[in-house]
Amino acid sequence: MMNSEEVNRAANAVAAAEAELQELPLRDRTRRIQSVIAAQTTMIGTTVPIMSEVQLNSTLFVSNLPNETTKEALEILFRQFSGYRDVRLVSGREGIAFIDFDNDAGAASAKGI
Repeated sequence: MMNSEEVNRAANAVAAAEAELQELPLRDRTRRIQSVIAAQTTMIGTTVPIMSEVQLNSTLFVSNLPNETTKEALEILFRQFSGYRDVRLVSGREGIAFIDFDNDAGAASAKGI
């Protein structure tokens, strides 16, 4: 069992790691999260499985969209890319959407626009 000093150190380490993550590109964030989990499991004494490699994703997260952005406008923009499947606007949260592709290659090509 951890004492209060160890808990505080672990909480401070998590806060520092979260601040650092905000400055990293997404792929580097995944690697950093893995190393933080490994360090925390060493401190706590439990085992957590670590992903062996960074996996690409077939869904794009898009933020900072103008509030008046419509699903139709995003469909026009993204359907030009191979493997485009769907656009999902997040209800209750303006300016956020998810763009789904059949594969990670389609999503990767769309990220370049």
